[in-house]
Amino acid sequence: MNHPTRRDLGLTLNNGERVLRRASAMICVGFYTSWRPVSLVLTERRLLFCQPPHRAIFQVSLGDVNDVAIVKGRFILGLRRKLLRILLKFGGRYVAVNNPEVWMEAIMEAKRCDEADRYSI
Repeated sequence: MNHPTRRDLGLTLNNGERVLRRASAMICVGFYTSWRPVSLVLTERRLLFCQPPHRAIFQVSLGDVNDVAIVKGRFILGLRRKLLRILLKFGGRYVAVNNPEVWMEAIMEAKRCDEADRYSI
């Protein structure tokens, strides 16, 4: 699989960091649960929520991800669908993305690899 480069994404990636997955998604924001379109980007070290023109509006280190689960929730116009619930050390986010099972596994695998790299000698 060809991974997008920094130039393809227009993102500022850390030295040696590469993109593992990218998809269009919707993120739940605010007290009244409004949904905003984002590009969800998973790198080897971070999870980024970007809006055009490819600027990260929110990002989190994989070390700050406590858990990822799939939950049934209400989406736009009350539509019930599977959502990713990403629990962070300082809160959480609900994300509507296609193939949430694949994303959940990819995030947790990247987190395990990041932790292994961080603690290896």
